[in-house]
Amino acid sequence: MTLEIKNYRTLEETLSILKKCIVRDGGIFDLGWCEEFLYAFYNHFGDENRVLKAGSLIGFWGLLCEWEDDSSFPFYTGVEEFESHHFDKYATAFIQVKSELKEDLPNIFFVIVESLKLLDKRDGFENDLLNLSNSLFSNIRKELFSDCLEWQYIFVCKKIFNIHHVVY
Repeated sequence: MTLEIKNYRTLEETLSILKKCIVRDGGIFDLGWCEEFLYAFYNHFGDENRVLKAGSLIGFWGLLCEWEDDSSFPFYTGVEEFESHHFDKYATAFIQVKSELKEDLPNIFFVIVESLKLLDKRDGFENDLLNLSNSLFSNIRKELFSDCLEWQYIFVCKKIFNIHHVVY
């Protein structure tokens, strides 16, 4: 079951269906994340098309929300008898483009980082994802959690106060 996810639809088709489901259901919870939305969203975190990039990040956030509210666990743990998402691939891809995402899509970047922090604090990555290396979790904490307050300050100055050269 550790094979690469096979995308049977395009990202555009998948995101269109996702949008319809979010509108229909009034939220992002309890959707078919390991069925109709079994898509390798992480392949598009660095997409040049901002809409596709944002949509793929919303897909990642939806997976984290499923985990967060305990309605299901959409990530592969090594014991599933069904296809599921690969947390390590999502986390690695997210970290690789974090600087670009902080600048280009700060709100979705922030909610994903906050979801990751909540999940780590509440559950501990190591407790739920026994199949993955501790070095991945250490890297997430180092790369995403340590500079979050700094970028929040910069974001507030740039977006709310229209200050573009922040000195701190």
